[in-house]
Amino acid sequence: DLRIPFRRFDADGDGVLSLTEFGDALAALNAGLTAQHLLALFKHFDPNGSGTINSGEFLWAFFNRRRLLRQL
Repeated sequence: DLRIPFRRFDADGDGVLSLTEFGDALAALNAGLTAQHLLALFKHFDPNGSGTINSGEFLWAFFNRRRLLRQL
């Protein structure tokens, strides 16, 4: 269930992930992303450009990998 890691990554509990929370989560997972790759991945997870990732966007991004691969 991807809602569990989403809630864990949502450090302030506001129901969305900021770029900082998203970056901190990936750093904790030792993803080793450059700032450029982190931003590209964040944009994939935030397709409406709101500046935050809600739980629906988080789930959608995992199942729409083709779009991500086209962006990289």
